Amino acid sequence: MRLHHLLVAVIVIVASGCAATQLPDGPILKEYALPQKVFELKSGLRVLVQEDHSSAQIVVTSTFAAGSKDDPVGKEGLAHFVEHLAFRSKPDGKTQVWDLLKRSGGSFNAFTAADITEYYIVAHKEQLPQLMQLEAWRLLRTIEGVTEEEFAIEREVVRNELRLRGETTVGSRVFDATLKQLFPPKHPLGRTLAGTPASMLATTLQDAHEFVKKHYKPTNCTVVIAGDVNPDEVAKMLGMWPAELLFGPGGPEGPAVPPRPRFKETPAPLPPPPVDTKLVKHKGPVLEPVLMIAWSLPGGLRGDDMKAQFAAQALTVALGMGIERKYKDELESMGAGHLAFADGSVMLIQAQMRPGADPERIRQRILDTVSNTWAGDEEVQLVQQFMASYGKWGTATALVRASGDPVQSALAVAQHLAGTGSHAFFKDSLEDLSRVQWTEVKEFAYAYLKRERAVSVFFEPENDEVRVGAVAAPEHRLGGDNKPNIAGLGPEELRKIMIPPGLGKVPHFQLDNGLTVYTVPRKSAQVASMTLSLPGGNATVQPMGLASLARGISKTHCNDHGSLMPVGGEIYESGGNVGTIIRMEVLAGNLVNGMAVLSDEVRCQQASEEIHLNLGEMFDVSEARMKRLRERQQYRATERFWQTLYPDHPYGKVSSEPSELRKVRFPELQGFVQGHYRPDAAVAVVVGDVTKQEVEQLTRKYFSPWTRGRSGALTAPPLPPPPATRNVVLFDRPGATQTVVSVGCRLPEIKAELMATADVAEASLTESLWELRAKWGATYGAYAGISRYAGGAAHLTMGGAIETPQTGLGVKAMLDLLEVAGKQGPNLVTFTTSRWDLARKFNRRFADSEAAADAILLATHNGWSASVWDEYPEMLASSTRADVRDLLAECSGHEVVVMVGDAPAIKPLLEQVGVEVTETVDFTPATVTKN
Repeated sequence: MRLHHLLVAVIVIVASGCAATQLPDGPILKEYALPQKVFELKSGLRVLVQEDHSSAQIVVTSTFAAGSKDDPVGKEGLAHFVEHLAFRSKPDGKTQVWDLLKRSGGSFNAFTAADITEYYIVAHKEQLPQLMQLEAWRLLRTIEGVTEEEFAIEREVVRNELRLRGETTVGSRVFDATLKQLFPPKHPLGRTLAGTPASMLATTLQDAHEFVKKHYKPTNCTVVIAGDVNPDEVAKMLGMWPAELLFGPGGPEGPAVPPRPRFKETPAPLPPPPVDTKLVKHKGPVLEPVLMIAWSLPGGLRGDDMKAQFAAQALTVALGMGIERKYKDELESMGAGHLAFADGSVMLIQAQMRPGADPERIRQRILDTVSNTWAGDEEVQLVQQFMASYGKWGTATALVRASGDPVQSALAVAQHLAGTGSHAFFKDSLEDLSRVQWTEVKEFAYAYLKRERAVSVFFEPENDEVRVGAVAAPEHRLGGDNKPNIAGLGPEELRKIMIPPGLGKVPHFQLDNGLTVYTVPRKSAQVASMTLSLPGGNATVQPMGLASLARGISKTHCNDHGSLMPVGGEIYESGGNVGTIIRMEVLAGNLVNGMAVLSDEVRCQQASEEIHLNLGEMFDVSEARMKRLRERQQYRATERFWQTLYPDHPYGKVSSEPSELRKVRFPELQGFVQGHYRPDAAVAVVVGDVTKQEVEQLTRKYFSPWTRGRSGALTAPPLPPPPATRNVVLFDRPGATQTVVSVGCRLPEIKAELMATADVAEASLTESLWELRAKWGATYGAYAGISRYAGGAAHLTMGGAIETPQTGLGVKAMLDLLEVAGKQGPNLVTFTTSRWDLARKFNRRFADSEAAADAILLATHNGWSASVWDEYPEMLASSTRADVRDLLAECSGHEVVVMVGDAPAIKPLLEQVGVEVTETVDFTPATVTKN
């Protein structure tokens, strides 16, 4: 598969429609090829081998052409449930697939969509023989060995997952409601795709076996094996598969079984008329009002979705450029997207609105803009020119990026092969894209994105049961309550599967102005990046938020080299409590263009006094939004949690105070900008198909003129002491069916030598929470995490959403878990399996350029050498339960516990288990009762 000529064609098309720039060089694209070989088995199974020898890893995927649309009526969610059960099957009669995959040293997961179910694992190439045997088992004996008891436990896991999604996230209920307006009830997409707790309760183990028998068979599966593999060796391993997989029911001498018709081999169904185009209103799990506007499109997944993807990119541009919004606008944000399904696709606009806004008025504004998008007047034509260039180039760039990631690449190829029968996903997609003309996109829009075909669904908050805070949901866990055998998971085995990434040997240099630059060569990388870290943020200057405000009103006064858009480059910037990260990405071969434009971005940043003088309306809107947020119990609970953990410190603030920022004078903002964009405090990492000599030459040319700015506050103030006693605060939310629980404690400073210990502590606590979830009703959202901030700050947070009747037991379990871990360390089995999990994920951690750059910046930010990551495998292998115990020793008795739930129901349950509530906050704002 060669992308070079196709990409040049795309760039020429895009660049020809763009204004001239001052970029130092034209587009240069390096050759990119991934050899492929397809095995067409007589059983109807297709196996594709894709070689990528850039690392010693392999990716194995199995894609089944069956998903949630194939669920039996009344038992919606069964396909997703089978995906869970597949990890509980037992190839040897006693050991679950979950445990065997863990032992492989690989990182694995699965997901279910409307039309497909996909499983994948990333591991060292030495594990390929074992993994191929496991794939053979998955094909022939998908859920064999699953007991009724295991079925019941996993069903409750899925039901709780659905309940959490339905009550606390926008996704399922809002999208399901939109689909029901687009497609009639008997259409495959005219019902819930995720299922409901009730539909899951109606399923049986026999239903699961019947679903597997119907859909999990060779003719319905595509296997992709990618990475550091040899097709001839794979062919030998395939020869060891059971005859049923190789030849089908007729055996070696029988006739070949034709594979299931690919989606492309069947006509794309035309979209039905919408069910109802009137504005439909619901109450749901949203923090702010949400308006969904959608159109049904012909069926997709046939390799010809580029017009729709192009139209979605263009529509996003049109919404941003065509709707004039002011600070006090009812319409706060919006975006467009395209979702492809075999039986019908969807173009979707999601708009966030201010409370009290008129959804019908906003609906008309958006529909007016969509209609005008494809008009022909001169002003609109200019917008269309930009849409054409951005839409095509944005789509092409996304494809190229995906081609460079081993997992994304394997999954994309597998889905394309399953849907079209062609193995050349990137080649096909880029050829399709290069053929798409703007006139075709307009014709597509005229045909399907008509005003009279638009459906609109409006959701407003039914309550505040939306979790607020920075805690991320944990990764998808499957079958995690089994009790694995820990033999063979000791330190020596860990040392064998972990490969030091060699970051300590990465060459680096320093310019005369103080800028330090690291170079990470990646020979196979299609995308080159430069990531720049600038210290100083919201926690280093007062008032809180000054740094973000200063960055927000600053702009560069250098524009020597124009824009990266004609060559597909992008620059991202994100700022936080202690620093700013600026990442530039361009296609390999265009590093000169990327570094030239990035240098413009950082060399001449200045705060704009004009913008600052016109911020009054923005502050008005921010203050109104903050007032709304503080009327919600969950937000107030989150504020209390962090304020108690870090009292009177920036780390204890959830957000800034608009009223305080309003008072900030312009010289303070300008002073921060000049002290922030300084080369002597900055570190950069360049990753890609580059050399140190090339990077150094370009850096000296473009970044040497970057002069030092003023000195400024780059570190946070001294830390306050941790809580002296346990604080248990209960926020009342009458009638809540679940209690959102947050538990936290401060930790000692996590130095370089404690990195692995902290990771093991986090993983052990997470594993323990999952072991407990079936006992005390935790939902899918149970979590544990350890974070470290600049200045020696570190803390542990854990929690989840617990069924109200189980709140007492759940909170007590968390506190007991911390107490035992702080006195004895984690139990031996949990410690061993958690450490093994970390080891098997270690290699994957550095598989992409962004991860390598972030790892180096994390080390340098803390004053460590980048070699800490080369030492990490030994640190992990040498870590002990006593190390974890010592890290957590001071937690018990000093925790901060904040709960949001039905207080009258919860308090007796907490008293029964000996947890004393120190403060209750009534539902009425600002009413506090002391116990």
